Amino acid sequence: MFYPKCPAPDFWRRSSLKYFLVTSAIVLCLASLQLVAFAQTLLRELDAPEKVFVSIKNRDGRVTVIASDEQQKKVTINATSAGLPVESSDVRVDAKGESIQIDVRARGEKNRIDIVVRIPSRSKVTVESEAGAVDVVGNVESANVRTNTGTIHADVPLDSLKFDFLWVASRPRFLSDVELPQVKEKAGGTFKISGRLGEKKAKKEELVALDFQTLRGVVLLNVDPSMVPSDLRERPLTEAARAIVRSGDSQLVEAIRKVSPKMFGDYARTLPPLEREPTLVKRQPPGQIVSSVAPQLMRFNASVMDRNGRAIGGMRESDFTVYENGLQRQVTNVLPTNEPFNLVLLLDVSGSVEERMDFIRKAARDFLRATSPQDRIAIISFRDDIQVISNFSTDRQMLSRKIRRVRTQHRDYLSVIKQLKIPNSLRC
Repeated sequence: MFYPKCPAPDFWRRSSLKYFLVTSAIVLCLASLQLVAFAQTLLRELDAPEKVFVSIKNRDGRVTVIASDEQQKKVTINATSAGLPVESSDVRVDAKGESIQIDVRARGEKNRIDIVVRIPSRSKVTVESEAGAVDVVGNVESANVRTNTGTIHADVPLDSLKFDFLWVASRPRFLSDVELPQVKEKAGGTFKISGRLGEKKAKKEELVALDFQTLRGVVLLNVDPSMVPSDLRERPLTEAARAIVRSGDSQLVEAIRKVSPKMFGDYARTLPPLEREPTLVKRQPPGQIVSSVAPQLMRFNASVMDRNGRAIGGMRESDFTVYENGLQRQVTNVLPTNEPFNLVLLLDVSGSVEERMDFIRKAARDFLRATSPQDRIAIISFRDDIQVISNFSTDRQMLSRKIRRVRTQHRDYLSVIKQLKIPNSLRC
């Protein structure tokens, strides 16, 4: 009987290893091809003139247009999706000279495609959307936007701005960093806000034109969308806010104006105008009033206020005359200084807001990030009693940890005064 000889063991080892390597290479090759064909992000870059006219249609997804001087003679298109991968056929681009048309295929909310288009400054753009939000950022020549319910957000120069905002099927919902003209009701139940800001005699190449039309969307002009309340209802100014407006503190007044521009404008118009006859008030900041800069130079701090006690900004060298022992000294430079604040953050932890505690903690942490690192912050929570969560501190990480563990304990008002070490002259 004939018995075939078995191959040598080393031959089988070599053959198996070779087969394994070939198979692995094929699998890896196929995997890499799949990643190329079905990427979550689709990026395209086009050569373009110094200025372009871009037309974008995206029914479901968000559209962001950014115009900048860095984007010279090119247009960049970045399409992303949190759902199905973005294929090249999902974003059609037709470029002819200065005209670029971008059409994004509608895939529903779950698989929507968001698109970011970067264009050269002083270009023109038109956007058509339905539920998707639209952002127009930078120095564009004109922006023509149409949506159904999508939010329209513009962050553009205000030096010379012409705008027309139209709501076709609802009362206007908007928020602006600057005060806008009154809303006008037009025929057919439409509402319009139009006007011009900045220099009316500015050069044509400096004018920015915004033409927004929406059915029931929200219009934001130079306002951070993340800072917009859900109902867009302006809150009346509290007595504390009115006192800050009267004080003239530029940073705090600017913050109040952004949160409630109309209420701020109405109240500011009732105040007497700023006086330009300043009075020099000596203050005792931390350290010395006068410090040495160089052998022949000295630095000192001064606060300038009008006769109503409101701060006056924008002072120059010519606004000051300094004498030392009867001899006038030359003022070489005037710089604004920002002194740190002592701020108390009050957190309402009563039963009525129990379901919103996560939101309150997040808002408190956002407040910590918004303040200057030099500001000293104390945190107090209140319900039927009050609790000092933290005394004044600049340690933001420690304060954030305290906020995450907000709890109430029975404490009386006098104990809080003692813990905060408030001077007796300020107690009430």
